[in-house]
Amino acid sequence: MALHLIEVPALRIDSGYAGVSFKNEVKLGAAFQIEFWFRPDQIARPGFVPVLDMQFAIASHTVYVWFGLLDGEAAFGVYPDGGYAGQSFPLEQKKWCHVSALYSNSGSKLDVTFTPLGASAQRRTFTGLSPRRFGGPVKNIQIGGMFTTHLAQQGAVTYGAYADLRLWSQPPSPQDTALRQPWRLAGNEPGLAGYWMMDEGEGTILHDSSAYRNDGERVVRAYAWEPSSGLELAIGSVVPGASDYVATRQITYCDARRAALETELGTLSNRKSGLERDGGTLEQRDQQAQQALEAQVRDNEEKIKQKQAALDARRREIAGIEEEEQKKKQASNSIRLRDFIVHVQEDMDESRRRIRSQYGRVYGLDKMSLDIKMIPGFGGVGLRLPDPQQKTEAARLSTLTLDFRARAIEEEPTPVNAWVPQLEGTTEIFARRKLTEAGFRVEVAYQVVTELSGQHGRVLRQVYNEIESGKAVLGSLIGLLVGRAR
Repeated sequence: MALHLIEVPALRIDSGYAGVSFKNEVKLGAAFQIEFWFRPDQIARPGFVPVLDMQFAIASHTVYVWFGLLDGEAAFGVYPDGGYAGQSFPLEQKKWCHVSALYSNSGSKLDVTFTPLGASAQRRTFTGLSPRRFGGPVKNIQIGGMFTTHLAQQGAVTYGAYADLRLWSQPPSPQDTALRQPWRLAGNEPGLAGYWMMDEGEGTILHDSSAYRNDGERVVRAYAWEPSSGLELAIGSVVPGASDYVATRQITYCDARRAALETELGTLSNRKSGLERDGGTLEQRDQQAQQALEAQVRDNEEKIKQKQAALDARRREIAGIEEEEQKKKQASNSIRLRDFIVHVQEDMDESRRRIRSQYGRVYGLDKMSLDIKMIPGFGGVGLRLPDPQQKTEAARLSTLTLDFRARAIEEEPTPVNAWVPQLEGTTEIFARRKLTEAGFRVEVAYQVVTELSGQHGRVLRQVYNEIESGKAVLGSLIGLLVGRAR
């Protein structure tokens, strides 16, 4: 078993908020649970700071479960439902805290547990709620802001970071919740209704890693992706004869599904025997089902053709845009002198490398000079290249001489060995950035994975030539094998 602690990226809210709208309806059971990691970067004392709320559609009205900081201490409750609880547990600025809220319909109460990173958990309870208050589907979850609350003050804003937001339609036991708290989930746990890791690192979408696929439709106002969040969560991979928490949950889930399917198969077998005794009714139904399946297959194939045609049209449109941009680029004669000098230096270095690789240490590129004819810049400031489409008087031209001297071959330093970051389990974007910052080149290959494996877009394995354990030549090529769902 390979176990890794990784510093997970986070979504940082700076006086703004992010939203997750539910395209696929999610109805919660008699009890539900929501949990997430939160780090308050600024705490108003006195004052109110909105943290998160969840919106339910109940008949003709809307109900909210909300969380916030009031005068620097945790506050939570339900609106409209008669007040709030809290002001008994202070959160520390710049320190991560795990928040877990469990609603019990039978007991009409809301249990909230706060667990600061590296400290013991503290539990608070809000009672007196109306039974079946949350019988409707979830509509939205808003992060860093609030749809409505009687506590919200004008100008109340959030400065803080969020990570690993989870919604459960069937809450696990408190022991299971505590065990799972420092782990990344597999994504297929029973009762998991939504799982937003918030580790995208770019863009405006919060991706849902659960089976519901309720991706966040928008991230608005002041926000930023924070690669170095200071929060470390555990991930694991499985080898024969070993398991970890994620693997155990997957195996338990698959075993339960297999048992249910075997039970269902036995029931169907008994029904089939009865139908056969009644005169072949099952065969007739099978034929009807086969016909319906074939019709569905034809319909799906037609839809695939339509989507493929739309995709081809979009590709042609993009190709046209790229061609137009290329024409505009070719038509432009402007170039920054700094960029020009950088390109010349890169070409010299490449030439030196090729000469050395083909002819050994006998030959090398030592010095090169360039004379460039240029004219004064606009307003007499700086220099610019002549426009090839216009005539330029020779008397206006000035000569710019660039002199480059390459380092002698004998002075070439020996290759430097450097530690290679271990990036298995991280996202492709995060891994590329870490390797580039460490001074290595990156090449990515993809391997097909299932959607429910939790490995889509994540590094499965990294390959490189080791000089010694964990080290490689600085600037050498590091290969990444990344999972990609069909």
